[in-house]
Amino acid sequence: MTQTLTVQSDLPEAELQLASGERRITLARPFLGFPVSRSFALRSLGERYAPFMALTSLDETGLDFIVVAPGLLFGDYVVEIGDADVSLLDLRGSEDVEVLVLVTCHPGATPTVNLMGPLVVNRRTDLATQVVLQDAGYAAAVPVGAESARSAAATS
Repeated sequence: MTQTLTVQSDLPEAELQLASGERRITLARPFLGFPVSRSFALRSLGERYAPFMALTSLDETGLDFIVVAPGLLFGDYVVEIGDADVSLLDLRGSEDVEVLVLVTCHPGATPTVNLMGPLVVNRRTDLATQVVLQDAGYAAAVPVGAESARSAAATS
């Protein structure tokens, strides 16, 4: 059984807001299964958990995801963004692009990252969307610590 690693928020909805140093990420399209949540805070989890961060919904209390920049884990991870998503996010060049991936925790096992469905963020506007890289050779559950971003896809 798989469960998404979440950070629980006990704040009432009215109190969900950005703290100093946090960024507001707005989804152009909501995550599948979460149609209400479009506004998120990108939050540090502190030095102990760096480079992992929390992506906390500002629209739904208790909806939190763990994310990480995949380049910090896999030097061979490359994302090609389609024209429709480039336009949707108003990406003007590669310097505008920040990529994050969702982290999933398997009880008693190594956490995995979804390299097939990264979150692409425009650094200038903080507008984001999740893209699906079906033909890129990446898997939706790559163990943190795998030698290569593509090695898990070859064995799954």
